[in-house]
Amino acid sequence: MEFFQTPFKLSELTIEKGDIELLMGYSPGESPEPFPEIIDEVYRQLLDHCSPEGGYTILDNPKFSLDENLTRVGGHVFKTDKIVTRMLRKSERLAIFVCTAGEGIGIWAKDANASGDPVRGFIIDTFGSQIAEATANKLHKIIGEEAGKTQKTISNRYSPGYCGWPVKNQQELFSFFPEKFCGISLSPSSLMYPIKSVSGFIGIGQEVGYQAYTCDSCNDKHCIFRRLRKKKPEPV
Repeated sequence: MEFFQTPFKLSELTIEKGDIELLMGYSPGESPEPFPEIIDEVYRQLLDHCSPEGGYTILDNPKFSLDENLTRVGGHVFKTDKIVTRMLRKSERLAIFVCTAGEGIGIWAKDANASGDPVRGFIIDTFGSQIAEATANKLHKIIGEEAGKTQKTISNRYSPGYCGWPVKNQQELFSFFPEKFCGISLSPSSLMYPIKSVSGFIGIGQEVGYQAYTCDSCNDKHCIFRRLRKKKPEPV
């Protein structure tokens, strides 16, 4: 099994301060003081506290059961539920990916909270989520470029814990990778560390393609990226 793994510079990622406001519940440029000042301060210090990295492997011949809402690949069965199974069903191959913003930003947020500055801690944490998402977007684009070399296209990316796909399937997903691949480990309860990490599937094939996320069809009311994905399409 072959693996692709790479670190990313922060300058390679799309990090927008307006999106932090959006994730906080405000329109870009309309958050009240002291939020804009703190957002600017945190933004200037990001380079010292994050180490984005991502990687993936590609598996052939996935099988999809629309009746059971299952995906079978590499000897494992994933309970991908209705939305994910339907969106991936025409894939000829699956890219299994993981990526992270690094452990530094989580430590920074924790330190800010411990020092009695929960507002700063919250903003740092929100930047961490956005960096992890931006890293996943960058990796998504790389996978798309590689697929294009063989005249294939790619699907959206889908992760355990979203769209009805159980988080516990992380155990099967991580079994495809060497231990601590990209510096990410998995707890017995299937939570990733560093916390600001993303994993999942991307479909590859001649009959798959990127579609607008069906957020209105998803029953996860706590997805923090619902606002961002409705605001603009994810770059691929």
